Amino acid sequence: MTALIRKSSSLTTLTLFLALILLLIPGCKMNQKVSDKTLQPADFAKVEELLAMPEQRIVMLDVRRPDRFQKEHIDGAFNIYMPQIRRRERLLTGDPIIIVYSSGEVRDYLSTAACKRLLSLGYGSVYDYRGGLKDWLKQEGATTSTTVMADLAE
Repeated sequence: MTALIRKSSSLTTLTLFLALILLLIPGCKMNQKVSDKTLQPADFAKVEELLAMPEQRIVMLDVRRPDRFQKEHIDGAFNIYMPQIRRRERLLTGDPIIIVYSSGEVRDYLSTAACKRLLSLGYGSVYDYRGGLKDWLKQEGATTSTTVMADLAE
């Protein structure tokens, strides 16, 4: 009976040790030093090239405020407002290629800040589409708007 208890205790210790290792390994990529030099810029041509890759999961990520996203956004894009990226990372599971954009106006650094945050969280394939919605419209890319239930009530 004593040998059985010792064996059970050893298995419990081993299981806890392995669980701790599994929890720490994904965190090794997090909080990497990220600077402007580590960012991958993307222009319209690069975005089109990435979107044409059928074997890859691509996420177009609009990091503007939800009200601006609802008014007009790149067709197929998802919205996560930049300050909320940490809480909404389930959308980004499976190591997709992430193309981040914002309005593209002068002094609009939301996409750059979001890219840095995503890279510091451990995502590897992150592209900063600095031209944003402004460039997308200039290139005649497809856009759409989102109707919210509150808008339907009016």
